[in-house]
Amino acid sequence: MITVPHVVNLNLTGQWRENGGRIWHCTQNGHHFTWTQEGTGRVATGIAVPKVNSAEFAVVLTFDNTVHWLLKPSPDHNQLHGPSDTFTRVYPLVAEAPFGGYQEKSGKVWQVTASGPTSFVLHNQQDGRNADGFFARDHSTGTYTVFINFHNNGQDHLLKIVTNTLASLPLSNGDVFTKIY
Repeated sequence: MITVPHVVNLNLTGQWRENGGRIWHCTQNGHHFTWTQEGTGRVATGIAVPKVNSAEFAVVLTFDNTVHWLLKPSPDHNQLHGPSDTFTRVYPLVAEAPFGGYQEKSGKVWQVTASGPTSFVLHNQQDGRNADGFFARDHSTGTYTVFINFHNNGQDHLLKIVTNTLASLPLSNGDVFTKIY
């Protein structure tokens, strides 16, 4: 009997810092990935595949077409431990989600009434309006892309946000939601 883990692809895309401080840029296509060392152009290639009957991954990397390393990902997938070096994500995978309250420029407060790993619900405490939010983090740049769909009198109004932090949400209409608690 073959058992397939729930997560079948480990996302390594982004930047990784080795212990010596050098940065490696990773691109990935399925289970295959390529690392390019910043400043030197040195290239390493590899695969990241799920282990049989396990939630763990095997990450195998080849440097200079001759040196092969088996790397062990940390439980949060923010580090890869090798035989003589550890690689750490420059922009860690963070289980961050909007929570608390946000104040818009007019002074009205929006309360986050529910949130999960990729979505949240807002409620305007003054006028009773609601909004649904959806977000994802780009691990290669460390930025968040957020969409908020405001429900106004039966009409939906979708706005886009690109931000480095979920503490300040500059909406595409010029308003800014600032975290206040």
